[in-house]
Amino acid sequence: MKHIDTFLKHLADNHYAVKTILMYDRVLNSCNDYFSKIGITDDNDILESNIISFIDYLNYINSNEKKLFKYLSILNKYFIYLEREKLIFLSPMIHIELPKDIKLQRKIIDKEKLDEIFSKLDINDIFCIRVRMVIELMYSSALRCMEVINLRINNINFADKEIFIQKSKYNKDRIVPVNDIALFWINKYIEEVRNKCLKNRNNPYLIFPITGKNEKLSERGFYNTITMTLKKHNFPLIQPAAIRPTSATNMLLNGMPILYIQKLLGHNNLSSTQIYLRVQLKNLSKEIDSKHPRYKIENKKEDLIYENK
Repeated sequence: MKHIDTFLKHLADNHYAVKTILMYDRVLNSCNDYFSKIGITDDNDILESNIISFIDYLNYINSNEKKLFKYLSILNKYFIYLEREKLIFLSPMIHIELPKDIKLQRKIIDKEKLDEIFSKLDINDIFCIRVRMVIELMYSSALRCMEVINLRINNINFADKEIFIQKSKYNKDRIVPVNDIALFWINKYIEEVRNKCLKNRNNPYLIFPITGKNEKLSERGFYNTITMTLKKHNFPLIQPAAIRPTSATNMLLNGMPILYIQKLLGHNNLSSTQIYLRVQLKNLSKEIDSKHPRYKIENKKEDLIYENK
């Protein structure tokens, strides 16, 4: 696999995140190690049968479904790129059926759990105020963790109730609405926490490490900001990344059209939006009962008798 570096440069040129490129690099070099061990060094010599044997190898070493999907998905993208650039004649994976991404099964946060956090966080504790603000903001506008980390004060339009998300995933910009509750907590956080704890007055970011000299939080710092505060105050732990799909799913259940949700999330494809929507079976059954025209009969005997004549 001699074109890995070329492919990685292509990803960088298309504004893939550094973390994503490093992950692709690691996976592709792991694939390359396998093919080298069976005597294949040229991409043109990799056949469909070699891909099948590689899948068997992954299964043999007890790779889980998530790892299998990741490896084959990245390898498939690599060969598609080589074929498009005429570096190979035809992808050896053209007839390989890829496994489904099991992240579709990821659960959302229970509404009761969020309500408990919202109602019981200590509003006199600076760390609690910061966590309440972050959760309200993410929940209001279905933001990614990195979008909150990178959010600057001057990108919040309090008058128009909008937030400018600058250079998010795939280097895209977008504007999203933010509700009054989130704006209240942003103001409270700015007045009672940020203005009192900020050492560098030129720091443009909304959130920052309250302790330490760094200008903004790292991903790990952001995760710890939420989880450690919740743990300290004996709240149920939540995954910060799960707030975004929770927001999207609850908006869907409350009647927001999926195309609006797609716009809010900043997705080009509807299939990407569907990954975020976790509609539970009981909610689906309730919606069917209230919305499906056949269920509106409500077991009226005269209608059923008429239909059976």
